[in-house]
Amino acid sequence: MKSCIMGIFITAYVISINPVTAQDGSEYGSRLHVTSPVTYLECYRSNIECYNKQKIYTFFGEHQSRPVWSPDGQQIAFFAPDGIFIAPIEGGKAQLVYTQYYEHELGTIALGFSPHRINFSPDGKEIIFDQPVYDEDRGGEIEISRNEYGQWSGSRIAGTFDILSVSLETGEYRVIVEGGMYPGISHNGRYICYLNHDWRVWVEGEEPYHHGIPAIFDMETEKSWYLVDEEILPQNEGIFYVFPSFSTDDSHIIVDIGNRVDSDNRSNMESQLYTIPLQGGKPEQMTFWEGNPEWGKVRNFPRYSPDGLWILCTDNTQFKQEDGTYKESIGMSLFNVDTRETFGLFESGEFSSRDGRWSPDGTKICYSLRDSKDDYRIYIKEVVFDNLIKLSGNPTLVEYAKPLDVNIFGNYPNPFNPATTIEFSLHRTGFAELAIYNLAGQKIRELVLGTMSEGIYSVVWNGFDDNGLLVSAGVYMSRLKMGDAVTTGRMLLVK
Repeated sequence: MKSCIMGIFITAYVISINPVTAQDGSEYGSRLHVTSPVTYLECYRSNIECYNKQKIYTFFGEHQSRPVWSPDGQQIAFFAPDGIFIAPIEGGKAQLVYTQYYEHELGTIALGFSPHRINFSPDGKEIIFDQPVYDEDRGGEIEISRNEYGQWSGSRIAGTFDILSVSLETGEYRVIVEGGMYPGISHNGRYICYLNHDWRVWVEGEEPYHHGIPAIFDMETEKSWYLVDEEILPQNEGIFYVFPSFSTDDSHIIVDIGNRVDSDNRSNMESQLYTIPLQGGKPEQMTFWEGNPEWGKVRNFPRYSPDGLWILCTDNTQFKQEDGTYKESIGMSLFNVDTRETFGLFESGEFSSRDGRWSPDGTKICYSLRDSKDDYRIYIKEVVFDNLIKLSGNPTLVEYAKPLDVNIFGNYPNPFNPATTIEFSLHRTGFAELAIYNLAGQKIRELVLGTMSEGIYSVVWNGFDDNGLLVSAGVYMSRLKMGDAVTTGRMLLVK
């Protein structure tokens, strides 16, 4: 039996409240000052409808997260309890786009839900997101909270997740993927990447195939496929996948893959960014942590810049203190695809920042900032690439700067066909590796591998891979590594 759940598209109410001022300065950019679509006068009566509005009125100013730019760069969609909202980038009245209701004996109750990810469709006409689903056939439950007098005070869903889309023109919503979460949409609008969520894990105690595994849904053929071949439940081995998103050219996804050795010890957890081809295959590791091995280090929320040269992500560092409590540092960083270096966005790191998304032109980001009042607000920051802060061995900046022991001078000719010469230098004697990678992060040709002396070298790449096959035209990366030092170059093969 399936109980009634209603997704509602709601236009904004006409009166707003004054926003609460949060940390606002040049380092963090400018706060998006948005006001609640619900007024106090609409939620003072003691009935369920007013309770629903009261939740929005009370918590709207305290928590705003998961921001994303519209394709035209004029609006930002975001989450605030208990719904998805949109607002102009200049700020002002927010519009409630979607919330979830349940028909209960007490009346129509707004269910608490928090989407893991919000996306605009490429044409800007829909918003795609995930939400928990109340479906008794799939083990869904409604958890009702009551106050000390036994009165209804809140509610939430416990159950599986679906991926939905709501039209900004008609207000109609539809289920795109049943049993999916953490959705991302390709730039051409055809594919959705997501994590498979199998309700049988929680209800029947089974270990179903591909639970928690990244997958692709083709909206033209309405078919799905899994990107990695796992025959066991990943969580049984302490492995988890989170926050898949598409590359700029839609050729692969980037995803956070981690290992939780001890679920009770948050400092014993680590994750990195990996790439997986669109048609599936073995994940290729893209980022590497350095520093104190006792820290829990998680890197998530990855998003390619529109030009494909940078990856915006959130670094979360946790370590256990002497008193047994955990100290946590959360901050956004930029990973350079060419040089494989990581840079911080903020000098002080005083406030936690996360959920970053690029503007359509790649010059700004919107993100959630946790200010001095422990409230999450949405900020917009211009990215000045010349002023980025290279991360060093500071406990709050968990990736060490890499020594300059290697250098790639470039390749000539560039563009090239059929062959090009790569010049590089080694500043000390040691074990060196020079390899060619495609933009999906897959190694296609090993050019140098072995111990080499200090000096300047050149090597020719003839455009063939390690299997003796001529590669297709496109952009390729040369990657030179010696110990902890890594540098890259970019080259274009033309036909």
